[in-house]
Amino acid sequence: MKLIPLLFMFLLIKISLTQAQDLQILEEGNMKVEFSLSQDTVRLLIEAPTTGWVAVGFNEKNDIVHTDLKMMRVVEGRGEAEDQYVQGPGVHPQDLEIGGKQDVYVSSASEMNGKTLLEVKIPSHTGDRFDFEVNKGESLWLILAYSVSDDFDHHSRWRRHFEVTF
Repeated sequence: MKLIPLLFMFLLIKISLTQAQDLQILEEGNMKVEFSLSQDTVRLLIEAPTTGWVAVGFNEKNDIVHTDLKMMRVVEGRGEAEDQYVQGPGVHPQDLEIGGKQDVYVSSASEMNGKTLLEVKIPSHTGDRFDFEVNKGESLWLILAYSVSDDFDHHSRWRRHFEVTF
């Protein structure tokens, strides 16, 4: 049965994030994100009440426009991610399409009982002009969202913005 390996994987992820410095937790609307900055990597553990895509964005302002958007989904049991940049409402091409780099990596992913669980790693300094630098002690707006569809062009069902200090 798949339940035991998935629970074990989630426990291992939880332990690795708990050991990271400055673990923070955001929880609202049945979406939970645990995040930390250690050395040169932002680590995220995401739990969302969907089997569609999940997104995390970074911005200096409380705005979706000019957001460094990381979109993830689980397809056939594997995690997939795209690094995107929001140019305007509904316009969010992949960084690769506009001269940037792919800078989001899914370490583990699963869907179970209508929920998506993801562990994601993002370099804190990429040199990509479409990515925000994440520095210890500095604030950014963290934008969380999810959809009912795996199609990255499908509109979000839920989205919230949080000002956080890493």
